[in-house]
Amino acid sequence: MREEGVAANKIRILYILPSLGIGGAERQLYYLLRDLDRTRFEPSLMVFYHGGAMHAEFASLPDVRLFELHKKSGMDFAYLYAAARIMRSHPFDVIHACNVSARLVGLFLAWWGRVPRTIMAERNASAVYSSFGSRLYHFLEHYAMRHATVVAANSEAGRRFCLKYGIPAKRISVINNGLDWDRLQPKRTRAELNWPPDRPVVGMVARLFIQKDPITFLQSARWLLQRMPDVQFLLLGDGPMRREIEDKVQLWNLSDRVQLIGAVKEVADYLANMDVVVLSSKQSEGCANAVLEAMALSKPVIVTDVPGNSDLVEHGRTGLIVRPEDPQALGKALLDLLTQPDRGATLGRCGHETAKRKYDMKAMVAAYERLYRGGRVENANQSDGCEL
Repeated sequence: MREEGVAANKIRILYILPSLGIGGAERQLYYLLRDLDRTRFEPSLMVFYHGGAMHAEFASLPDVRLFELHKKSGMDFAYLYAAARIMRSHPFDVIHACNVSARLVGLFLAWWGRVPRTIMAERNASAVYSSFGSRLYHFLEHYAMRHATVVAANSEAGRRFCLKYGIPAKRISVINNGLDWDRLQPKRTRAELNWPPDRPVVGMVARLFIQKDPITFLQSARWLLQRMPDVQFLLLGDGPMRREIEDKVQLWNLSDRVQLIGAVKEVADYLANMDVVVLSSKQSEGCANAVLEAMALSKPVIVTDVPGNSDLVEHGRTGLIVRPEDPQALGKALLDLLTQPDRGATLGRCGHETAKRKYDMKAMVAAYERLYRGGRVENANQSDGCEL
């Protein structure tokens, strides 16, 4: 039984997230809420939309109050009124806006509820503009960031991005993502996944949209299959480009060698059974969780040279880095690793050691707890010690 004095002095935190779908921000927040010290902190979670693939996981967390605003699609601002009502009846000490879409709402609610401390997450490393509307939105987002107490970036690239937008260095903290090693215990073999046991398997785990550039992944598959026709390619994830990808697979006669798996929860089962893991992004990454988890599983990884990836992968030591939007460069890197399995194993071993040292779950949670108490967090990344 907890002492009354401890309970009365708990720091009340409101986390804000648009939805509870499957994604890196959602998964990292789940870990943070799961491991947060309940004797010191009282967490609540506000989400714009009802449901989501991870709703049941979040709902099962003990001592987390969940506010669902039931936002409708399109120009629906009634959810802001619902959020303001919650702020009137539930005082908070800290607001933590957990991704880009939550920042403006977080700033508004902090002002409305007179919340003294706001933390804005930065999980990207560059801005992506597709229209005047998106440019305006990003301008407002960075206005919100400049008025935050602290901006928490999950990569050095994210920190550099924040500095570029005029956020003082003293208000930026770099907190690496945390790895859940219990979740990274594969439960199924290749046979149980119905994968051919005698073929090399190359996979990519990513949302199917333009930033991840899945078309370059398919083009590299075409290039490599002309030289190694027995390779199997897997694409895990879903998104707005799925139909286009399906059409390309048919057009390029790749149906026998490229399989679209869709979104999955137990990613470790798939990553653990791949020979090489790829991320073909053509725009920035913050900290690509699928690549980090592949490294943790001792898998050789190939990523593109975009902001964020070079913070996660050291070329020639923990993986390979190739030019973005260059299918041949990606194909050649794949050919290199698939024909030199010993080199791939060495990269995988060093990647595992780096992941274990730099992406510790306890360190991540402790760093956020320090921010909530009003402290500062410096970048605690350690240098790699893996010898090739």
